[in-house]
Amino acid sequence: MRKHLAYVLALFMAAAVALTLAGCGNEVSRARECVEGGDEVLAEAAVIGDELTGKVESLLSGLGAELSRGEKPDAEKFKEGMEGVHGLFDELDMKYDEAKSSYGKVEGLKGVDDYKEYARTRMAQIIISEEMLEDIRSHLDKLERDISSSRFDAAALAEEASVLGERVERKAEEVTDLMNRAEKIKVQKGSGTKTSISTIRQ
Repeated sequence: MRKHLAYVLALFMAAAVALTLAGCGNEVSRARECVEGGDEVLAEAAVIGDELTGKVESLLSGLGAELSRGEKPDAEKFKEGMEGVHGLFDELDMKYDEAKSSYGKVEGLKGVDDYKEYARTRMAQIIISEEMLEDIRSHLDKLERDISSSRFDAAALAEEASVLGERVERKAEEVTDLMNRAEKIKVQKGSGTKTSISTIRQ
């Protein structure tokens, strides 16, 4: 009877251990899916960001050319250019939200500290990127209103642009630091441990 009971207990313990191990494996697998999903969305956001940057630079370059000639900026032309820019801002906002949602799912998982550290770093990167994006968007919106005003002041515009440039530059440096930190985490943790993130794609 005791032997039979010991055998049953042994089977029960083996099953419990197997279930526990399976649970750990699932957590790691889910964490990997979340961070890889977030990275894929960030890659898509980067493409949109490049397009947005090109259009904003073109818009401001045209404005700068008008001002350098001593002309009052063409408000209608600027407004037309802003229509395409607003759509890209919205797309980028959605991509950032999607990436944050994917990275955020890692926080509730267990035994995946490496993934959590990586996901938190990416989340911080996105948050600062969003702040920078909002600064630029607000400036462009104000610029559009100012150009249409009869009180347009080129000197005030130049001063505001200078202040914005410094702020954006600081935030861009923070974003770059966080991107480098995330890459460093990936390299450091990619040593073959069960929670290795060496397979994460940028």
